[in-house]
Amino acid sequence: MIKFVERKRLKFKEDYTYLNRDMMMVESGTGSQKGHHELIHQGLLNYFNAKDLHQYPDMWKTYDVLSEYLNVDKEHLLITRGVEGAIKQVFETLVTKGDSVGILTPTFAMYKVYAEVYGVNVVEIKGEEPDYKITVEQIKEAVSDIKVLFLDNPKSHLPSHFTHQELDTIITYCNSMGVIVFLDEVYVGFEVESYLPNLNNHNNLVISSGFSKISFPSIKSGWLVTNKELKKQIEELDKCFADPTLQQYLEDL
Repeated sequence: MIKFVERKRLKFKEDYTYLNRDMMMVESGTGSQKGHHELIHQGLLNYFNAKDLHQYPDMWKTYDVLSEYLNVDKEHLLITRGVEGAIKQVFETLVTKGDSVGILTPTFAMYKVYAEVYGVNVVEIKGEEPDYKITVEQIKEAVSDIKVLFLDNPKSHLPSHFTHQELDTIITYCNSMGVIVFLDEVYVGFEVESYLPNLNNHNNLVISSGFSKISFPSIKSGWLVTNKELKKQIEELDKCFADPTLQQYLEDL
């Protein structure tokens, strides 16, 4: 059964600039009727082929280009709605209600949100002030009772990160404990190289990233890369409809 979670927004702080969803450089219309400037609207219509906008999308070309860009086989690649979409997909397919997952705090807030939504327990692995550095030994001590370890490397706001040797140790140890490692690399490129070339060294590893921190946050483009067996499990979204309570809810709609 899926639990509905109240969505909360942080209060604005003074001297901060906030780009809300409805912020636009130019406003048209009156009152609450806001929209893109006519030049922007016409420019979009002139740029895109109307016929292309009226058909279901075909992702084969995107997979071809992205697999070449990442230098991975398409059979290992799954395009998602940003890294957040990959996280959600893992919660829907690789863990069930009552399972536990591990996160390295402080971290991306949506890990806890999805855990609460799907009734999954969270084991927090915390670093100590002031740099909140987490050691490999801390992770080893915490993974014995979890199903998936969500490991973001590097973090957005902390200078410390795991080296490739440390990642190899963590992932190998997790494999011996039957734990899947979800490696969130959305901030890779900021002085840290991707672990992706080492993907084939592990059969319990999912690596996810996207373009949101490079230049394209608005299109929510992301992906995950893993072995064929895990990819097949992650693609099986029908699992989330197996809950009889959810089935009844859908039938009542």
